[in-house]
Amino acid sequence: MGVARPEQVIDVLGLWGDASDNIPGVPGIGEKTASKLIAQYGSVENLLEHAEELKGKQRENLEQYREQALLSKRLATINLAVPLELRLDDLKLRPANEEAVKRLLIEFEFNAIGRRLFGDELQGRTRVRESVNGTPQGAHDSAYSPGIGRRANPIPTAHETGSRRRGSTHSSSAGSERELTSTLRSTATEDGSAAAVRGVRARATGSG
Repeated sequence: MGVARPEQVIDVLGLWGDASDNIPGVPGIGEKTASKLIAQYGSVENLLEHAEELKGKQRENLEQYREQALLSKRLATINLAVPLELRLDDLKLRPANEEAVKRLLIEFEFNAIGRRLFGDELQGRTRVRESVNGTPQGAHDSAYSPGIGRRANPIPTAHETGSRRRGSTHSSSAGSERELTSTLRSTATEDGSAAAVRGVRARATGSG
């Protein structure tokens, strides 16, 4: 923004405004003009004190929107007086508890993240866990085939169920017919009555 000090950013925003944060600024003053004025006068307050040094519409807008400029600066200011219980030392980056992290990664099967963080070491421990549990990696539901993502034994549709029932009934009837025919055939062989076999077969199949 062309300012000499970081804290002057709020002065630039006080003049320029920021629509994303609902900071109105001063009408007619954009980023370049605001940066130039703050570079020259140092702050919004000092600029307003020397507004008579400006000319034309710029002076008129600053005088007319004086309070809005001060309000905009307050809106752009981050409140540094918020009470915090944390100390900077508490926020220092420290080594992670790798064993605890590995246990969580294995338990929740974050395998891609685990391999990226710990490489083949975690992959080996994952395989050991699979062999102990007897559950393939990623197989949360025994109804799913590992690595495929589809059911190994899909639930049959109503059409398939009806077809199976009809096929089962047909097979049962055909088996009963064959058994009856075989019994009667042996009886006919013994009695010499082939006509009796043909008559029973006709009745069994519903023909004649």
